[in-house]
Amino acid sequence: DSQPVLSEIDFGVWNYRDGDRYAMLRDGKWKIALFRDQQNPQRFAPDDGLMLFDLKTDAEERNNLAHHPDFTAQRDQLLKKLDAIR
Repeated sequence: DSQPVLSEIDFGVWNYRDGDRYAMLRDGKWKIALFRDQQNPQRFAPDDGLMLFDLKTDAEERNNLAHHPDFTAQRDQLLKKLDAIR
């Protein structure tokens, strides 16, 4: 098993969401990404920009599974990992 990979960016593009941090975690075949603020968790909705991908079956990240009921467990597990390492 490989270690999860965390990436964050300042999403500000053309004055859109300038200063907002977008976080991504890849763990095995799963990738989750969303806006997160560790210092002020209430700043963003819990699913702001939320995306979840199964990279084994969807390497091009075209099918967002974040709100699909069959993938709730994967989503919640990845969110816990993301928050634990940030």
